Amino acid sequence: MRLNYIRIALLPAFAVILYSCEEKIDSFTAADKLEKIAQLNSALAPCSDLSIPDSVTACATTTCRQVLQEHQAAAIIFDIWINYAWANALSAHYGEKAIALIDQTLPKTEDYPLLFERAQLLSLRSYINTRSSNRQLAVYDAYQAADIYMELGLHSAAAVSYLNIANVQYNAGNHQIAIENALQSTTLYSESHHLSRGDSLRWLNAYNTIGMSYAALQDYTRAAEYYHHGMNLAEKLHHALWAGIITGNMGKLDLSEGDYDEAWAKHNVNIRVGLKFNELASAGLALMGQAEILEHKGMLYPAKIYYDSAWALMRKERRPEIWIIYFQKISTWYEMVKQYDSANASYKRYIAFRDSTQGVPASQLLRLQNQIQFEKQVSLLRAENDLKKSNLKTSYVIILSFIAILILLSLLFFSLRRNYRNIHALNDALERKVKERTNELVRLNKELDTYLYRASHDVRRPILSIIGLGRLAGLARDESERQAIQQKIDITAHDMDRMLSKIRMAYELDKFEDVQHVDISAYLSSLLARLGKSNPEVKFNLSITNPVILRLSVSLLDVIFINLIENACTFRNPVDPQVNLTVICRSDHVQVSVKDNGIGIDPKHLETIFSPYTRYSERSVGSGLGLHLTQKAVHKLKGNITVESTLYLGSEFRIEIPLRIDVDTEPRASETMR
Repeated sequence: MRLNYIRIALLPAFAVILYSCEEKIDSFTAADKLEKIAQLNSALAPCSDLSIPDSVTACATTTCRQVLQEHQAAAIIFDIWINYAWANALSAHYGEKAIALIDQTLPKTEDYPLLFERAQLLSLRSYINTRSSNRQLAVYDAYQAADIYMELGLHSAAAVSYLNIANVQYNAGNHQIAIENALQSTTLYSESHHLSRGDSLRWLNAYNTIGMSYAALQDYTRAAEYYHHGMNLAEKLHHALWAGIITGNMGKLDLSEGDYDEAWAKHNVNIRVGLKFNELASAGLALMGQAEILEHKGMLYPAKIYYDSAWALMRKERRPEIWIIYFQKISTWYEMVKQYDSANASYKRYIAFRDSTQGVPASQLLRLQNQIQFEKQVSLLRAENDLKKSNLKTSYVIILSFIAILILLSLLFFSLRRNYRNIHALNDALERKVKERTNELVRLNKELDTYLYRASHDVRRPILSIIGLGRLAGLARDESERQAIQQKIDITAHDMDRMLSKIRMAYELDKFEDVQHVDISAYLSSLLARLGKSNPEVKFNLSITNPVILRLSVSLLDVIFINLIENACTFRNPVDPQVNLTVICRSDHVQVSVKDNGIGIDPKHLETIFSPYTRYSERSVGSGLGLHLTQKAVHKLKGNITVESTLYLGSEFRIEIPLRIDVDTEPRASETMR
């Protein structure tokens, strides 16, 4: 109850903090952002030419910092702009990386103050998808961006999005839809009082797209009207290239009306301008227009010369959407001259390029357009319905307020009751956990007491042996006898060290937390090399069918494999002793086999082999904890250990450990170590 009151009391403070944050984020106005983003886009051009992705992102980061250095943007805005700069610079040569970065960044832009950043990311993704022929995604992103720009009052930016949609729809063959969106773009440009030269050129582009769309619909009167609008803008801007392109498009109208001479002259203008400004695709299209004129005059073979010249220019530019027109036209020409094999080959290339560039059928883009228009109509109807409901609410405000208060009181009552139940449940869970922890501590303490009790006896035996051997050394008569005694002292001390190591393992087994990525191949190779020095007479064989990397504790691996390998060495075959380790990576776990050719284990002892303080051979010199600790370590890794043994032939221990990380599974040659 007290916590709820504290929360209610802190609400005004949180509101002030949130308001302050929002104000800081929103202090950079949409108009300012639009100006800054234009500077950034221009400055990123050198970064896009770099060949290595890391170099591209490093250059983009520096450029973005320079553009934003005068503005103290909030951290979230700065991060989003850096990601935008990376994606923009990468889009030239690494489109997939750029789209992945945009997808990762977009969820951060859902708050209203970050709508501009969201629109920019959507526009950039639309541009990348347009280039890669993912037209449906490109159009959808462009519509979302346009709606956001309109909401922010950035009409010129919205006009760019509508123009991009129009061009995509035109290339897909949806000419009427292209006209609607291009008209929306021209309307926004005409209403703007401060157009940059770039905006004016895009306005001109929109007029040209409308003209081409009307021409495709064979409405030549309206096509000429919008071509004239575009020509007026081109002359006003003194833009010779656009003037030449529109002149060439108007030549197609003259061809449709049978005025071949006028059409030829206008195509000539387009060719000269295209070659002058290195717009080879535009010049190539104009040459194909002249080839069509020659076809209409019945001059088929001279027309072929113009088609060949057009292809020589157009192939220099990697624009498959233009190549489609060429292969369609040349296929028709081959049919006219009855060269059907060549016609068929050209038509196949036309189909191939058409399928590779369209991405999605025009019908899908048309359905998308209708869907978006339907959603907008639904949104308007909802807004109108909401307005009507708001008017009706005025007469019932008192009643609704009373009902609302009752509902709030009821919700508060149920909330308090639910909180009480939750707290009670949490207390029960906490008590259960405390009880479980207490039982575990009691178990661990009992186990530790047992370890200490047994250890005191196990350690005392080698100490007494060392004391006795020390006395014998004092009574030795010659040097060889003293050296033999010293060697036994060393062996006894080494055995005692191993025994203490096992006890330390038992004590620290539940404390190992050094989790890291471990290459099992490198780990086992290193371990066998280390143990081979103390067991030079044993031959170690390591076979790994698949490289495996696990995320676990190296200390736990030491407990498992040091104990197993030391046991294999202790109970080894006196003739040609061998220890074979095999690592196999399964679909969900890794299996490691430790196999020796030693004395083996009597079958009657296999069921209790993992019990603590068990010794079943006169060779046993340790504490009897090794296999017990091994089993505990395997279980701590959520694994399983089994043993198979044949008396006097050897034993095999199999350990299965669940995979933590999926890695490359290229086969590796077996390794043999001594």
